[in-house]
Amino acid sequence: MNVIIITDALTAPLFTPRVRFLNRQLLAEGHNVTWFAERYQDIPSDIRPGNLVEIPYYSGHKADRLFKGVLSFLFDHKNRFFAHKILRHSIERSITPDIVFVSTFHIFGLRAGFAVARRYHCPLHIDLRDIAEQTPTNAYSRPFLSNNALYRKISIGRRNDILRRAASVSTVSKFQKETVSRVNPNTHVIYNGYDSTIFYPSRKAINQRPITILYVGRWYGERMQDPHPLFRAISGRMDVRLVFYTGVEVHGRLRKLADNYNVNLELHPYVPNPQIPELLRNADIALVLTSPENRGVLTTKFFEALGTRTPVLCTPSDNGELAELIRITHAGIASSDPVEILGFIDGTIRGGGAGLFSAGFDVTVFSRQYQTSRLINLLKCFQS
Repeated sequence: MNVIIITDALTAPLFTPRVRFLNRQLLAEGHNVTWFAERYQDIPSDIRPGNLVEIPYYSGHKADRLFKGVLSFLFDHKNRFFAHKILRHSIERSITPDIVFVSTFHIFGLRAGFAVARRYHCPLHIDLRDIAEQTPTNAYSRPFLSNNALYRKISIGRRNDILRRAASVSTVSKFQKETVSRVNPNTHVIYNGYDSTIFYPSRKAINQRPITILYVGRWYGERMQDPHPLFRAISGRMDVRLVFYTGVEVHGRLRKLADNYNVNLELHPYVPNPQIPELLRNADIALVLTSPENRGVLTTKFFEALGTRTPVLCTPSDNGELAELIRITHAGIASSDPVEILGFIDGTIRGGGAGLFSAGFDVTVFSRQYQTSRLINLLKCFQS
């Protein structure tokens, strides 16, 4: 099977592990894969795919970004530009795809993928990692006018126009599936999952203080990931150490919040991917911050905590699928109540997570290996 993959840029902290894993599995099975992505920042050599073709779009000048942002808002210029570059590269190297696979967290890549699939008369599969409807703002992206209602409406319209033409669609949560199925009924849930070769349990007994609550990943702000219930719960508790590995650009905001609540907060920049499993195994609690305004947001960090069997504290509760998955896996607690949150933390201190992950639920169904095999089987359905 000849596959063209089109994605947005591979960026820190995770550099799109969902698609990197799919790419690796396809290559391991002997398929021919060419991966096109926007050139944005340097990718660490140990995770940079050898079959990746990066295409630059923006220069470093603000005027260029503004001008091209306007063009893309008005005419979807960025997608059209990439379609031209991908087709030219494919023709020059005699690449004839059997399927075009597009993975995106916004709308970039959709029209480009459709243009390439139409040129080669092959199926188009769209993988939506996030959708605009699931969050109160388009916080996952920062394109021109990202929080403007008109921009949001235009983006959803452009997305749905391509979704209708796709042979199949995958999403990462039930909410996304329910939303997207109204446009394309052939929509499937493929969870982000965790890499079971590196995220596995090796728990250490809790015999030291303070207890460590670990947060790893991007922090998008209080409206999407509200820390106030947790900060209220642990206010003044110096025996609880809250450790964040996140972008340095938000450290100041987090420090100010922590100081206001008298919270024992330790801040670090993003950590290299290979260090994350050991950080989780050494942590007493894995923190997942969310908001009741979010719908269908299933962060990869939840699944990675499952893999290492690290107790999960999700706060505030999303009152949705994430809270339900925590309940059925007995992985921890999803709560918006500071008293309940503190009770969970103190219970972890006393019991070392005793009773968690004890329901016999097979968490390996959330492994990236299992989920990727489901996705590849879905793509193979279109082989003649």
